[in-house]
Amino acid sequence: KVNEKSWEKKESSGSGAAASRETEKTEGKEGVNEEKVNEKETRKKLESLESERKEKERKLAVVEEARKGENVIVDESGLPEGTVLYGTYDTCDTCEMCSVDEPPEFVDTTMAAKAKESGSTRDGKIHCKKCFGCNVVLSRLESNQNLHGKKVKMFPGASGAAVVRGYTKEHGNVIIKSWCDFGGYKQHPETAAQHPLRCNEETQSKNTKCPAKGGIYAHGECNYRFLNALDKLTIDANLTDVVPRTWTGSVKSFLPWDGYAVQGRKIDVRSQFYEVAKGYSIEAVYGGSVAQNTVDMFKKIKHEQIIKAATFDLLFSEQDRHGQNVFVTEEGDITLIDSEGCFGPTNSLLLPGGQKFEVYRIGYNAVCCGNTPLPCPQPAGERSAPLVGLDYRCHAKDHFIGFDWPRGVEPFLHKIQKMTADDVHNVYEMTRKEHATHLKRTVDEMLELGFEGSMLKAYERQKRGDGRTYGNNYWYPITRACCGNDICPMRVDEAVGRLNIERSAQGGFAEKLWGSRYVHGLDVKNSPSDGLRTLSSLNVPKPEKRSDVLLDRLKQEEG
Repeated sequence: KVNEKSWEKKESSGSGAAASRETEKTEGKEGVNEEKVNEKETRKKLESLESERKEKERKLAVVEEARKGENVIVDESGLPEGTVLYGTYDTCDTCEMCSVDEPPEFVDTTMAAKAKESGSTRDGKIHCKKCFGCNVVLSRLESNQNLHGKKVKMFPGASGAAVVRGYTKEHGNVIIKSWCDFGGYKQHPETAAQHPLRCNEETQSKNTKCPAKGGIYAHGECNYRFLNALDKLTIDANLTDVVPRTWTGSVKSFLPWDGYAVQGRKIDVRSQFYEVAKGYSIEAVYGGSVAQNTVDMFKKIKHEQIIKAATFDLLFSEQDRHGQNVFVTEEGDITLIDSEGCFGPTNSLLLPGGQKFEVYRIGYNAVCCGNTPLPCPQPAGERSAPLVGLDYRCHAKDHFIGFDWPRGVEPFLHKIQKMTADDVHNVYEMTRKEHATHLKRTVDEMLELGFEGSMLKAYERQKRGDGRTYGNNYWYPITRACCGNDICPMRVDEAVGRLNIERSAQGGFAEKLWGSRYVHGLDVKNSPSDGLRTLSSLNVPKPEKRSDVLLDRLKQEEG
């Protein structure tokens, strides 16, 4: 019995252990199952959250606002009829924000097309918050720039052409200028400038006969061809470091969404693109006086760049080079813009003796009072604008260039001299043969007479300024260069004190040609013909004759 009881206890004990093991096994299975269930639910939750995140990311897309560079949130909830969040250049009729980039994966760019197909709008027009497929992002030129905490004016220009900033994937930041079909865009809406011309067959046809007066009197294709020819010439003359590169291209974009009546309009037109000129309009900075906060910038103006810029204006006969068309950086770099006036009369603020220069020297009223309500004649202003310091003579050694051309210019002069007018016209694809003939004449005079002689020869073909008439085709007597307030009555703030930016003192050739003392006002007594006679008596040394050695050197420079 004991053994039986003992066995029963063992059996009972064994049975309990087995049951316990079975229970543990069952509970283990249930724990695994529960873990799997929890993992599945967690996965579902994560997938749901990821789906929600993507949907939220799609609906609340953070995009870069092109003009201000600020991040804005665009939410498609509650959009008005006819408005969608995303579309393309082709499917959107108006757009708030253009993009040259590919759309992100979460962006549905078919929204605009679907809305059009559904006929959900009364007028069939679709407005997009953001559109992809533009080739350039446009933004308005600022009315002012900041310079040392002060506002500096951005001049809108008087041509009536639309000028905007742009961004392209290929060229980065650019300036775009268009003479027609730019959606009624104005430079600055507060100005009274007329709307750009409408494009028509005459302005847009490549077969149009362009006007002989050049770019400032032309529009559309004539301007594009004119400017592209000038760009090729500038490259060959090695003057591109003072003149921005330019080319013609298409603009497929929308006007900036900036609160004006023309905002968001679709643009599809050929336009002229330019590299961005860095810095500030020199007239905006120094049209008044040299102040304490701008004097260092004035002293840094690079002599060699002024000489290159003056050479460009003389070589290509620029007739509209005023202070708004010359940019200067705080480091002293110079850039010329708006050179549509080439191959006309010579009239540049960089060249003494033209009307643009004389206006800064003695004042607008004294130079062309007939263009004002004042009686004529008018006396000269008491002081000169600081822009007279851009006179090339202040930046040339001894105030005289003669035949000392900037590097790369002389080989170009010889190249053009050897070509016929027809060759020049065809090779550079110029709009008129007259421009090629004009260039060849200037080149011959530069090689024969030097810088000063060719400048005087150009003035000799122009009319004597009468103090009444405004225009580009006039010359005025030339006195000694005004390079600082120690030489002439230049407008310089009293706190600045003495200021002179000349590269070196006036040398013998310049003194004999222009005189030893500066004469202010209307009392200068000489003429281009007088200057040419004086110059011929100076025996200015010319460069070596064209020998085999010289030819080899020129070929090396051309290479």
